[in-house]
Amino acid sequence: MSLEYSDSAVNVLPKFYRADHLVLVEGSDDVPFWTYVFRTLSSEKVKVRQTGCKNELEKLRSKVEAGSINAIIAMDRDYSYAIESTKHPRI
Repeated sequence: MSLEYSDSAVNVLPKFYRADHLVLVEGSDDVPFWTYVFRTLSSEKVKVRQTGCKNELEKLRSKVEAGSINAIIAMDRDYSYAIESTKHPRI
C-alpha cells in the first residue's frame, strides 16, 4: 500500500517544505542529483521528492500537462521520448 496525495495536497507541498517549487523525480538516487542541479543553477528553493517508479512519474507528468498539479517533473535521459513529445515548461 502506498500513500497517494490528492492534487490539492501536491499543490501545497512546497509550502509545507518552505520551498518555491516541488520537483518530482523517479527514484531516490535522482534526489541528490536534481537537488544539486537546482541549487547550482537557480536561486529558487526547491524540494525534490521521489515518486518511486516510472509509472507514477508518468501519471504525475500527465497531471502537470493537464494543469491539475503545479510541480516540476525532472526526468532521466531514458525518458527522451517523453521530452520530445511535450513542450510543457515544467517538464
